[in-house]
Amino acid sequence: MLQTLDAAVPIGLMTVAPTADPARGELGLMFDPRQSGCGYATEVVAALQQQVHAVGGVLDARHRPGNVAVRQLMLRLGFLPRAGEGGYVGWCSLPATRLPVLSPGVKG
Repeated sequence: MLQTLDAAVPIGLMTVAPTADPARGELGLMFDPRQSGCGYATEVVAALQQQVHAVGGVLDARHRPGNVAVRQLMLRLGFLPRAGEGGYVGWCSLPATRLPVLSPGVKG
């Protein structure tokens, strides 16, 4: 459960579900719509990314195509688009050391 530090007000839920690959986890978020635009999701996911990346782990995420707020969050935090399944848009957050190195002029 996520809550504010100052007033201990519940604002949402976050989980990382295990996958078949022990170095990967799927991020799940659900926020109270009244808390939208406050920066809480950016703050909490960025902190999680740092911890996961520090041990060489990878975060995956997915959302419905119409969820613009989550799309913006993924882009803001440097998640990379990946193939989605079942009508979802997929994202992946890799540690900086595992990002692909591209030659100048090569699209990635």
